[in-house]
Amino acid sequence: MNTRFDNFRSILRECFSVEYSEVPTDEESIKYSFSKRFTKRTEKLIKRQINFYWCIINRFWKKVLIFVLLLVLLFSVVLYFGIGYDTYMQDSGHLSSNHNYNQENTDIEPVFESDLILDDDGNIIGEIFGDKKASIFNSMLNSFYYFNEAYLRFELSLPYAAYGHITEIECSVDLKNAVSEEKVFENGELVSFSYSDGKSLTVRSIDYNEFNKDTYPVFSKENEKYVILSERMYTDGYGDIKFVYKNNVANCPSAKYSLIPQELAFKYLRNFKNREIYDSNMVVFGRHCVGIRGKESDEDFLFIVDSATGILLNYEIAENGIVTEYMNVKECKIDEGVAIFIEENLEEYIEEDK
Repeated sequence: MNTRFDNFRSILRECFSVEYSEVPTDEESIKYSFSKRFTKRTEKLIKRQINFYWCIINRFWKKVLIFVLLLVLLFSVVLYFGIGYDTYMQDSGHLSSNHNYNQENTDIEPVFESDLILDDDGNIIGEIFGDKKASIFNSMLNSFYYFNEAYLRFELSLPYAAYGHITEIECSVDLKNAVSEEKVFENGELVSFSYSDGKSLTVRSIDYNEFNKDTYPVFSKENEKYVILSERMYTDGYGDIKFVYKNNVANCPSAKYSLIPQELAFKYLRNFKNREIYDSNMVVFGRHCVGIRGKESDEDFLFIVDSATGILLNYEIAENGIVTEYMNVKECKIDEGVAIFIEENLEEYIEEDK
């Protein structure tokens, strides 16, 4: 029995040996080949795996996530620089005439009834209002139409100013020739100055005894067309109130605090219900003025406005009874002639460049 089994095993072993005699005994002697497509894809895969970012993109859902994150980042950058530019332009007082400024919708849509003032060619150059509040509001939004020359010296304190810092600003403007000069003092020391020669506005700041220089375009009063009050603010399709600003034709960065106070007017005076004229017969610097006070959100405000021009001569903003911001004019001359000696001042200002 065993002999038969052994014979069977011997025969079976011999059959297998003959059948697989051509099979290589080691891997190196095995002959194989792949298609060109398979080889090409494999090589690409190997190259990708070598890259450091392979673990981030080796799955479809990871690619989708990265794409979404890039879109969010791109949107954030665009939004940031857009807001940053608008903020800079507002701080410098250079606002485009067709600039729209979003504000939270407060459901305030006052009706401005007025009689239009036309020139000989039929162009609108002003409005006459029966409502005193509307008249003052409009004057502050269009102050530069009502004067040509001005000199102001005023004290300014802003919420973000360092404690104890007192800012004093002197500015002289000639709107007809687009010429201006401005000096900014901090605690009695000159920290910046600007001047316009009618062609460009130069702003120079002093930082640790170093002078930085920036140049901006000059805006002309003659190029600013009058926009009726009813078109200076409106509600868009999203329910947001938008404002239309005029350019800073005073060509002074500080103009928005006094000479062209349209930003303050839009923010605090657009709601006629929350403010009152507490004194309509004030006299400041020999000029007839109007006193306005009211409340906007959590802030109480008080304005003293020149009736003839809409120039702001004094304002205070307070929160919980504490004054957080104020501007007080110390000296004022309107259409009394101004002396702007830019050429002489230039030699003094840029002496450090020689």
